[in-house]
Amino acid sequence: MTALPDVGNDRLRGRRPRGSYVPINCQGGGRSGPQPVRNGRGDNLTMAKSGAATIERIIETAERLFGLHGINGVPLRQIGREAGAANNFAVQFHFKTREGLVRAIFEHRLGPLEARREAMLAEFTEAGREATAFELLEVLFRPIMEQVDQTGTHSYAGFLAGLSRFNQMVERTSLHEMAPITVKTRDLLSTHYPELSPVAFAERFAVVSDMINTAISNQAARSSHMEFDELLAMAASALGATTAPRP
Repeated sequence: MTALPDVGNDRLRGRRPRGSYVPINCQGGGRSGPQPVRNGRGDNLTMAKSGAATIERIIETAERLFGLHGINGVPLRQIGREAGAANNFAVQFHFKTREGLVRAIFEHRLGPLEARREAMLAEFTEAGREATAFELLEVLFRPIMEQVDQTGTHSYAGFLAGLSRFNQMVERTSLHEMAPITVKTRDLLSTHYPELSPVAFAERFAVVSDMINTAISNQAARSSHMEFDELLAMAASALGATTAPRP
């Protein structure tokens, strides 16, 4: 089961990682790094900027490695080493725990995703019409396709697909808090399939989410790509597919 944004387990409920990590400021929909504390001393400001860059590298390296190997499949020391951190315990210093690092990944990505989705939904409101199922799927997944890491890789889509592939889906305990626009969009999408119970819709949505996120994350490895619109059309059809009774 994949993820738009299952964002925390019981240990993550309502908690932010402690330490020097500062969540990204995403109110404007842009992608800005953690903000250093200005105290009037140039040396400290330089150190704060260096620390912020290290934090972002750790987050994006963890995102990529978790997608490839699962959340529990990568030692924290390896994440720090591949992120170029000089300290072997850099991950623990900034995020304290593996769960804190996972939440930091969601916080790193969900702000810009939420802002983009809100802007896309506003276009339908301004036009005075309701979005179709296809259009709502585009609101949910095009922003993920647009998200790339510093190497141009769709590592967040790979991270979400990896959660499903390794059966490590985290609970949706913080989704309403961290991604209310995503919840709203998913709920609007469900109204296009009134024949499905809430449980049936959730199960089908998990399947199509996995399909789309996997396709997005695999784009760089393919010599020819399925058109994104074709992928969304397949997902819309899959959500509403009828099943023939078994003989």
